[in-house]
Amino acid sequence: MTTQAPSALSETERDENTALIRSILAAQNVPGPEPEDKVVHRGDALVPAPIVRTETKDAGHVWLRRNMDGKLVLVNRNSLAARIKQKLPDGRLAWLLPEAAHRGPFIGTEKCLLHPEHPLYRERYEPMGLNPCGSTAGQPPKGNFANREAVIVHMKGKHRPQWEMIEAAEERARQDARDLRDGKVAEALTTALGNRATQVAPVLEPASQTCPTCGKVFTAAKKFTAMGHLARHRKKEHPD
Repeated sequence: MTTQAPSALSETERDENTALIRSILAAQNVPGPEPEDKVVHRGDALVPAPIVRTETKDAGHVWLRRNMDGKLVLVNRNSLAARIKQKLPDGRLAWLLPEAAHRGPFIGTEKCLLHPEHPLYRERYEPMGLNPCGSTAGQPPKGNFANREAVIVHMKGKHRPQWEMIEAAEERARQDARDLRDGKVAEALTTALGNRATQVAPVLEPASQTCPTCGKVFTAAKKFTAMGHLARHRKKEHPD
């Protein structure tokens, strides 16, 4: 039976556990076998008296009901405090009082990831070559887990190599998605920067003005500048 390690208890939980232990111990005590004396040395010339060793007396046992399957189990009194702190993977107590009515195992709806009816098995995991749950041991596939966390506990415990393959495949898929996204972003940036590089000011043809008297040509980037050059030329060279 898989159980969770007991976590730190609150003061209320400690009081409840103490009361529970006392009630169990007060209600029942199934004695263990009586200890037997064992002769270690029967005596001789050096040690005339026999040496006898008495076994330690058993602490006794109590009945507890195992919550996993409802079975009554005889538990040593010394392990009682540790037993009642244990929990099943779905969070339920692992042990109940013997008179407690057992409702049977919790029937959930979450399936093992390798269950033949799991929506992802046919789509992803069967093409990876992963056998369905229970096929190796000849058992029916598990499909009654309480939640996703219980499924993960089952995968790590019963299908660890397959679980590691699934995790590696999913991480690779996430990395591929990141690479594709980064590639699209880089392509968009390249396109945007390329468009900006081509959007430069058009090249303007230089403006020119010709002197009507001597035919000299004055050229400038702007028409008004060329006209100014021509005006100064005419005033200097061709005054009226």
